[in-house]
Amino acid sequence: MKKTLQVINALERDGIIQGYAMGGATALLFYTEPALTFDVDIFVFLPSAKKTSALLDIAPLYKHLESKGYRAEKEHVMIEGIPVQFLPVYNSLIEEAVKYA
Repeated sequence: MKKTLQVINALERDGIIQGYAMGGATALLFYTEPALTFDVDIFVFLPSAKKTSALLDIAPLYKHLESKGYRAEKEHVMIEGIPVQFLPVYNSLIEEAVKYA
């Protein structure tokens, strides 16, 4: 998990994403009893996202990860052996949660 988070932090440092927060069952591990999960959910701000557009293009993120040797498998990207699902911030509630995570 440490290496996976290092890759995600590098995405932010390199400007591929503009902030992120972990969500889903993995995030719950920090606050409640463990829950079974098979992936890590990462909510991200995308630099190319426009507030006026209903469509969010996550392709640049996937292309960057692919150039680093990480491959997509269905809705996940395998990063250091861990399936990661990137979820673009898509409404004001999630936007606020990611900003203050």
